[in-house]
Amino acid sequence: ALTRAAGGTPIDLGIAADTKASLKRKLDGAADSDLILTSAGVSVGDMDHTRDVFESLGGKQKFWKVKMRPGAPLAFGMLNDVPWVGVSGNPVSAMVSFELFVRPVLRRLQGYSALFRRTIKVTLEEDVKIAAKLTHFLRAVVSRGADGAFTARLTGIQSSGVLTSMVKANA
Repeated sequence: ALTRAAGGTPIDLGIAADTKASLKRKLDGAADSDLILTSAGVSVGDMDHTRDVFESLGGKQKFWKVKMRPGAPLAFGMLNDVPWVGVSGNPVSAMVSFELFVRPVLRRLQGYSALFRRTIKVTLEEDVKIAAKLTHFLRAVVSRGADGAFTARLTGIQSSGVLTSMVKANA
């Protein structure tokens, strides 16, 4: 749905089983694509085979992991001159990573020069304390006051497992 909303035409290759052979068959089906986007399997679990299978097919991984939350497990590379982005399987992480990394690639492939959404200055309506030394992408609701100034409040619990944080957000 995010690919379609960003102007792309997704080709659903189906869900791969947690085996290297199944994932290889799925990635083989993406050979004629302009961009390969995978979700899940890019972390370090026993069933996270995506990066290994990608490399076994001749793919060249350019980077893996980013210092952000949510969405740290993120991979990028090239498979036979086709860019590949592998995002986390966690829905909130996948959506945040899509917005920050995949949507700009899709816009570039479509010939746009403005790759990112417009940013605005806001005043937080609450204190936000973050312990981990990572870049955090917090889900928020932005409102415009009668004076024209924008304010933001968090959507609640910011855990990457809480999908309602994305559902309620407009920023």
